[in-house]
Amino acid sequence: MLRKRPVISCAVLLLACTGGAYAQDQIDTHEQINTHTHTPAAHALAEGTVEVESEDHTRRPVPEAVVEVYGEDRGGHWSVTTDKKGHYKLSLPNTGSYLMIVSGQGLMPTWDHICPSCTLLVNFVTYPGIGNRLSSIQVQQLRAKGSSRQVPMIVSDGIHSTVTALSEQERPAYFRSLRDHAEAVKTVRDLKAESDDARDSYDSAVRLKVGGEFQRSLDEFGKLLAAYGESTDEYFAKLARYCLANMAEAHYLWAVDLYSKGYVDQAKEHFVSAIDLGRRYVDRVSGLSTVDPESQSFVLISDKIIADSSLDLVKFMQLVEFKKTALEAADRAAAMDAAHASGWTLLKARTLTAAGEREAAIAGYKAVLSLDQKNTDALYELSLVLLKSESQQDLQDAKGYLKRFIALVPDTDDRLEPAKQAVQSLESVPQ
Repeated sequence: MLRKRPVISCAVLLLACTGGAYAQDQIDTHEQINTHTHTPAAHALAEGTVEVESEDHTRRPVPEAVVEVYGEDRGGHWSVTTDKKGHYKLSLPNTGSYLMIVSGQGLMPTWDHICPSCTLLVNFVTYPGIGNRLSSIQVQQLRAKGSSRQVPMIVSDGIHSTVTALSEQERPAYFRSLRDHAEAVKTVRDLKAESDDARDSYDSAVRLKVGGEFQRSLDEFGKLLAAYGESTDEYFAKLARYCLANMAEAHYLWAVDLYSKGYVDQAKEHFVSAIDLGRRYVDRVSGLSTVDPESQSFVLISDKIIADSSLDLVKFMQLVEFKKTALEAADRAAAMDAAHASGWTLLKARTLTAAGEREAAIAGYKAVLSLDQKNTDALYELSLVLLKSESQQDLQDAKGYLKRFIALVPDTDDRLEPAKQAVQSLESVPQ
């Protein structure tokens, strides 16, 4: 079954990560205003406000901002959110120093260091951002990166304020990057909504076909094919190809039904349409550089539909011109069935895994390996299923399958490094 598109594509994940990296690289140049006064007590009440500064320099308080505090000397972690006016308040032991990190939806994260024995009020001013959060370790890494920077200190009447900010030269590029990111996210959300609608229409058409409502099924598949038949998007192009295969099957089933009821001429038309659409699907797949198992299974189905439709035209209607087409399609289907015997079993095991049928999936993967001991897909995917078990035997079996996988795959396989890490982890666990 055609799966729904992920919420965010790899390209936009890259954009988001890039935006986050920009925010982190720039964070030590963003404005923080901190005022300090002395309060000698066992516990100190740290409080202040969080504001965000927009592109036109106006500021507004930020409700629901997260203020996290980490003890740098004695450990400990505290967290509080700001109220509707952007104000926060929390009590801290009056010893040592603390790291405060502020983050929130639509904010660029920022931070500061405080000493409760001399700090009462800590106000933060940050900028709009993608809402990423920073850990204390990430902050330490950023501090080390900018350790040579001298932050100007302003001292007036016992109040200490440290101020760093985006320069006027940096501001246009930064806010432009935020707008670009927001537009990219909107594009992906719109694309996901469209793909979900298309997938729903496809599933509906499949149900109509299975239910014998062939005309309505063909109408639905036809609309999708017209919309996405020439699409360069991988998801929609695959959906269009699947429509061709399903339309071929719908025409074939309809033809058989019509012939059984004595409507010979109408049946002939649908047999011919089934052959045409089946060929179109096979031709499209043959032009692909790589073919996934599901598409390969549709090739087998399409070839069998071409063969059966052609043979029916020859046997029942004496249309001998379809004999060659029938024999060629039958030979292709038989050859593919023999060559990919393990492939169909693997496809079934994957389906059982997705459905949560663990034991049946394991049996399926083992059946694949009985046919092809060097099937790296089965070795890797079976190990993933076994790794979810708490059984020591299953974990040991998973390690064995992973070692066989590692020995077979080339260095360029993306799964190689995760497999090695998994084996290393399993070997470090006491037996």
